[in-house]
Amino acid sequence: MRFLIFFGTLIIIIGLVKVYVFRGVNQALLSDKWMWIYAILSISITVIGLVTMFTSYSGGMIGLTPFRSFLIGIGVSLIICELLLSALFLIDDVVMGGEWIYALTQKTQAQDHLPESRRRFLKTLSFGLMSIPFGAYLYGITKGKYDFRVLEEELSFPDLPKAFDGFRILQFSDMLSSCFDRTDEVKRG
Repeated sequence: MRFLIFFGTLIIIIGLVKVYVFRGVNQALLSDKWMWIYAILSISITVIGLVTMFTSYSGGMIGLTPFRSFLIGIGVSLIICELLLSALFLIDDVVMGGEWIYALTQKTQAQDHLPESRRRFLKTLSFGLMSIPFGAYLYGITKGKYDFRVLEEELSFPDLPKAFDGFRILQFSDMLSSCFDRTDEVKRG
C-alpha cells in the first residue's frame, strides 16, 4: 500500500512539473507545434523510463540489461532536468507575480520591467541550459560508465612505520551497479 501511495504521489508531482515545463517551453518557443512535440517526447521518455524502472528491479540489479539501464537512465535524467528547468521558470514567474501584487497594492497598472522578448530569451536560455546536464547524463549512462581508471600513487611519510613499507591500498570510487553489465569492460578496467 505504501508503494502505491508513493508511486501515485510521484506521478502527480512529475505530472505537475511537466505541465509547468510545457507552459514555459511554449512561451520560450512561441510555437504550439514544438511544445506538443516536446510534450509527447517528454511524456513518452518518462513513462518508458519509469515503467522500465519499476518492472526491472524485481529481478534485482544483476539482471538489468544495458538497454533497460539506458531507458531508466534517460527517463530519470529527463525528470531531473525538468525539475531544474521548472525552478528556473519559477524564478521568472515569482518576479512577475511580485510585480502584479505590487501593482494591485498601489492600484496602478503592472509595469513589466522585463520586456516580453527578454522573458522569452531567458526561458529559451533556461531550456538551452537544461540540455547541458541532460547531455552529460546521456554521456554518463552510455560511455562514461565504462571509463574505468587505474591510478597508482606512491605516498611517503617520514613517520610511517616500517611495517607499512610496500603496503598497497585499493580504493574503488564511484562504482555504479550499471557498470557491471558488460564484463569485457569490467575486465579492461
